[in-house]
Amino acid sequence: MWRPVSLDDLVAECEAANAGYVPDPHGVPSNIFGPVPEEFYGLIGRITMIWPVVEKELHWLADVLTGDSQDVAAGLPFNQLADRCEKALRHRNSRVCELGHV
Repeated sequence: MWRPVSLDDLVAECEAANAGYVPDPHGVPSNIFGPVPEEFYGLIGRITMIWPVVEKELHWLADVLTGDSQDVAAGLPFNQLADRCEKALRHRNSRVCELGHV
């Protein structure tokens, strides 16, 4: 059953739960995420490093499909770039169908 808890009781409960855990240099207790294997951090690093490459390629694809200059799509977030690509592909597909090539 729910009961109101005072702020002091809540702080004491948190301190007791974190007893024995030393915070990292940023103040995050070592138990906040549970056991995290070292490979996890390498994976996060790889994702962080590969994302700009994926974004660059999507910019290139959007430019090629739409025929626009790079300035048109500069600064657009990923989802808007993907939407531009999808719209351009649909337009091209409809043009091919209209011309009777399909």
